[in-house]
Amino acid sequence: MSKKATYTWVGIAEWLFPLVLLAFCLLLFFMGFRYQPRTRELPQIIAAITAAMLVAHLALIRMDRRDAKTVPMPRANKAALIYSLLAVPVFILILHFLGFIIASLVLVAALTYILGMRRTPVLVAVPIGATLFLYAVFGMLLGVPLPRGLIFQLLFH
Repeated sequence: MSKKATYTWVGIAEWLFPLVLLAFCLLLFFMGFRYQPRTRELPQIIAAITAAMLVAHLALIRMDRRDAKTVPMPRANKAALIYSLLAVPVFILILHFLGFIIASLVLVAALTYILGMRRTPVLVAVPIGATLFLYAVFGMLLGVPLPRGLIFQLLFH
C-alpha cells in the first residue's frame, strides 16, 4: 500500500495563511522603496523579520507534516471557526454605524462566546477590558482617531 499524502482543508489553510502573509510582507518590503531612506527602514526591517519568521514556520510545518496523521476536525470546531471568520466582516460593517467602542464590545463578546466561554462575568469583563485596553492604546496613547459611528454623530453632534 503506497503512502499517499492526504490534506484536509485545515491542512491546506495551515500552509495558505503563512504564504499569504509572506506575500504581504514581501509587498510591504518592496513598497518601502517608495519612501525616503530614513522613513522606510523600520517598515522594511519589520517586514523582513516577519517574512523570515514565516519561512521558518513553513519549514517547521513541513517537518511536522512528515510524521503527522490527519485527524478530521470536530463539527463543533468547524462551526466555531466559521462563526469566528464571519464575525470580522460583521464587525467591519457595524463599525461604521456603531463606532469603535460598541462594535469592539460586540465583537469580543461574540468571539468569547463562540470560543466556548459561557460564564456571564467573563462574557462581560473580557469585552470591556479588551475594548478599554485597545481604546487606551490606540485612541489615547497613540492618538489614532477611532470611528465614532453614525449613531453617535447624529445624537451628539
